[in-house]
Amino acid sequence: MSAIIYEKTANGLYPTGQRTVATFPSGLLRVEQTFVCKTSAEATHRAALEVGEDFPNGSDPAFDGLKIFPESQEIRRGDGFTEFRVTAYGRKNTAGTFSLLTDSFFIKFTLDGDRLMRTKPILVKKVFISSAGHDIEDDFSNLSNPTLYFANQTLPSGTSFKDYPGTPEIQNYGYFSEVTVRITRM
Repeated sequence: MSAIIYEKTANGLYPTGQRTVATFPSGLLRVEQTFVCKTSAEATHRAALEVGEDFPNGSDPAFDGLKIFPESQEIRRGDGFTEFRVTAYGRKNTAGTFSLLTDSFFIKFTLDGDRLMRTKPILVKKVFISSAGHDIEDDFSNLSNPTLYFANQTLPSGTSFKDYPGTPEIQNYGYFSEVTVRITRM
């Protein structure tokens, strides 16, 4: 005897179980949920659940969308249904985080004699749209000027400092990329 399946929407894709949301310090969001459909409609939904497509159950809490990444996982059950386990990424904000690192970076300052300076670098973590590039220059405003290591030294008047970003570490999440970079002012 064959089973009778009653659907709210013919050949629909239905969310099941809990929707989990993980938020990361960079502003990155990861949303995971399982969806189910009749096995006879799986090909239609497989195409809609490809990498880069919009998450099928809304984009909340992301402010500019949730995009599927990586590939959805598919389980064909023996009861006439197919499950799709879907993960999507988005952004909670564009500000990211700035962490003042506790290690001191020492530089030798030579102008009117030798002076030993120290500065505390910051670690910037942000999320960008992958195709838009990674412009972090606006993040330099959080840096403080180096200070003299020995209190009896003085800085010459007119001393200026330059910002040095380290090599960014980029983790790709499909449509979004998480960028981490260490910036020092010298």
